Amino acid sequence: MRHFDTIESAYQETDRFLAQAQRSMVLPIQGEMELPPVVDAKYVNDRAYFVLLVAQFEELVNDGVERLIEASKRLPDWRHREIWNALVPATNRIQDIPFKKRLALLIDRQRVEYRDACGLYDVRNRIAHGRLDNPVSIQTAINQLRAVASLIQEVP
Repeated sequence: MRHFDTIESAYQETDRFLAQAQRSMVLPIQGEMELPPVVDAKYVNDRAYFVLLVAQFEELVNDGVERLIEASKRLPDWRHREIWNALVPATNRIQDIPFKKRLALLIDRQRVEYRDACGLYDVRNRIAHGRLDNPVSIQTAINQLRAVASLIQEVP
């Protein structure tokens, strides 16, 4: 999560600016259906930063899996090496292993942190593919991603 802190700081600064602009604007006439532009901007801004933060987390997962695969190539027992060879796609691209499988190689699927990370990744996918109607709490996402990241960083 190389740029996670920078993205978090940029989000907080942008969010403060948009919140201030939102407080200082005149509310629409009662019954008007269209959201004012600053409300739309804050809504979209939250989702854009959410996608960036989850992408940083995914990079951490990819790096962890890459380390595991490299370590597996040095295992003395050929059966263990072959298990890892069967997992790695013919393309040798980590991204070709589904995200939830990559994550499960690093932390136990039974942990709440695993489920949290998978839920965030599912929301990220919906947003990245055009569904902006998903509820998003940036601070909750940051806390959950940091919790899972600390578990991943414990993996040898």
